[in-house]
Amino acid sequence: MIKRHQLIDSLDSWLLPNNIKDHTINSLQFEGRELITHVGGAVDVSIETFQKAVEQQIDFLITHHGLIWGGLKQITGIDKQRIQLLCQHDINLYCSHLPLDIHPTLGNNVQLIQLLDMTNTKELFFDVGYIGIYNSQISYSNFIKKIRKKISQNITEMPFGKKMIQRVAVCSGGAGLDTSAFFEAYAKGVDTFLSGETNSLLYHYAKELEINIICAGHYATETFGIQALLKKINKKFQNIKCTFLDLPTNW
Repeated sequence: MIKRHQLIDSLDSWLLPNNIKDHTINSLQFEGRELITHVGGAVDVSIETFQKAVEQQIDFLITHHGLIWGGLKQITGIDKQRIQLLCQHDINLYCSHLPLDIHPTLGNNVQLIQLLDMTNTKELFFDVGYIGIYNSQISYSNFIKKIRKKISQNITEMPFGKKMIQRVAVCSGGAGLDTSAFFEAYAKGVDTFLSGETNSLLYHYAKELEINIICAGHYATETFGIQALLKKINKKFQNIKCTFLDLPTNW
């Protein structure tokens, strides 16, 4: 058992939530009980997520996507039901969005680079993405096999680039929806762009610039940072339990 402030202080010191501008509130979003015995982690907030936390007697929940985006103007409908669950069961809610994407060891993007057996060049693009590199070229088809095996079977491909690849831009979640992320990656000389999701706007750019685009799912690409964070918590506070709540959205 630990006190709430001990965990928040550790999380804030690791993730540095005040160092990056974001659309959400990073750090504690909802205050629950003071004494913590069970920490949960999830990608999204939802009624289902909170119900799972209640079922597993989680008293401190960490999510990547938070409850508050741009400030709550009214607490009605679904927002009321979500907050009511937290209130009734005295659950703390801590959120880490962009800080958990960009983190140099725990972040979603670095975790993806490591998972796919690349080296992180530490070259940033789009403020939160990193460039991964292979020591020698690998075939595009083998890269796809790695993604299907380690991240998700459900992927979307725009295979317009090289058949032998080496430099990969990695930016989890919805980065592929933003053309500026793609063009920043292209300017870094990558041959492949890996994200969670994209839209049809990038199709012709990828084709004309001869870049491979792979989308492995917004949810699937953002599970790894939370899991790495839970492992770090468990290592520091060995007297509490840590559980990852895996609730795929197929998106």
